[in-house]
Amino acid sequence: MKRLLMLVLVALALPAAAFAAVTTGGIASIANGKATLASDATHGSSLNFDNLNGHPLADLNSLSADVLSGTGWGGGSPRFEVGVKTSGGTEQNIFVYLGDWPNFTSGSTGDTGNLLASPDARVDSTKIGGPYYGTWADALAAAQAGGYDQITGISLVVDSGWIAPAGQQFVFNSVSINGTVQSFAPAPTCTTVATSQGPLTAAVVDPGKGYAGPLPVSGCQIGVYFGHDGSVTSADISGATHYGVFADKGAHVDVTNSHIHQIGDSTFSGNQNGRAVFYANGANGTVSGNAIDQYQKNGVVATGANTSVNVLNNTVTGHGQTGIIAQNGVVILSGATALIKGNTISGNWYTGPTWTAYGLLFIDAKGVRQQSNSFTGNQSNLGNFGRGGGSTSA
Repeated sequence: MKRLLMLVLVALALPAAAFAAVTTGGIASIANGKATLASDATHGSSLNFDNLNGHPLADLNSLSADVLSGTGWGGGSPRFEVGVKTSGGTEQNIFVYLGDWPNFTSGSTGDTGNLLASPDARVDSTKIGGPYYGTWADALAAAQAGGYDQITGISLVVDSGWIAPAGQQFVFNSVSINGTVQSFAPAPTCTTVATSQGPLTAAVVDPGKGYAGPLPVSGCQIGVYFGHDGSVTSADISGATHYGVFADKGAHVDVTNSHIHQIGDSTFSGNQNGRAVFYANGANGTVSGNAIDQYQKNGVVATGANTSVNVLNNTVTGHGQTGIIAQNGVVILSGATALIKGNTISGNWYTGPTWTAYGLLFIDAKGVRQQSNSFTGNQSNLGNFGRGGGSTSA
C-alpha cells in the first residue's frame, strides 16, 4: 500500500523536459500567433522543430499542419523536410509535400491531416534511395536499406525561386508532430507559485471565472493554477509538464467542456508527473464534459482532507498498453471525497512488472460514490485500496 501511494503522489522526483523550441530560417516570421513562410526569386523560409532530434526515424508517425492561407502552391513547396542520418554521419532529407496530389500545384486551407498516413504518393525519398513519389512506408523502407536510422531535424519549408517573380506565401496556425501541437502563440511566462505540492511554475495564476485559453504551454510545470475560486470553460489546455489545471488551498474550481491534453514530458516517459486535472488541499468543484487525454500519469486526481470533486460525463483516455508508466484514469486518495458518474475511461494499461494501471483508483479516500461509468481497455477498471464508503456499482 505504502509503495503504491508513493508512486501515485510523487511528482517532483525527476526533472521534466520542456516542450520543443521553434526557430525560423530565411524570411519566415512569427507574429500574432501565426507563422508566415514566404519566398521570392532568391529567398526561401523555414520553421525548424527539434521535437525528435536524435530519435530513431521509426518514432516519427504523424506530421500535419493547419494552413490559414496560401498562395503560389507548387514547385515542391510547401513541404516538410525530415532530416536523417546514418550511423556513419551521412545526412540527407526526406520531403513530404502538403499540396494536393498528384501535382501539388494547388492546396487547401485547414488541417492537412496526418500526411504520413496518406495513401497518396506524396513523399520524395530519392535522396536516400527511395522513389520520387511514394508513401511514407516507401521512405521508411529506403531509410532502413540505406542505414538512415536517426532524425536530425524536422522543418516546414517554402522554397525560393520556383514561383518567381510572384513568389509564395503561406500562413500557418499550427504544426503537429506525433500529435504534439506546436502553436505560434507567444510562450507564456512561467511564474513560481507556492503550492501545496511545493514551489512550482505556472503559466496562468488565478484567472478567475470562465478561463477559456487556449494555452499551449511551453515548459511551465502547471498550465492554470487556482489558489482562489475560479473556473475553466471550453478551454484547450496542453503542454504543462506536471499539471494541466491545478485547484488548490480550498479553492472552488469547476472545469467544464474543455480539452486538457499533452500533460507530461515532451516525450512520453516514465517520470511520475503529468496529471491533467488536480485537486488538492481542500479544493472542491466539478469536472464535467471534458476530453482528457495524452496525460503522462493520471487523468483526474483529488487528494487530501476536505478535498471534494464531482467527476461527471468526461472522456478520460490513457495511452493504451505501454511498458513506460502505469497510468490511472481517475484517482481519489488521502482523505478526499468524490462522486464519479457517467464517465468513459479507457486506455490505462501497464505491460511492465509489479505495478497495475487502473481506470479508477481509490487509496485511503474518505468517501467515493461511482456509477454509470464505462470502461474499456484498462488493465484493471477499479483499484479499491480504501474508498471510505459509497456505492461500488459500475
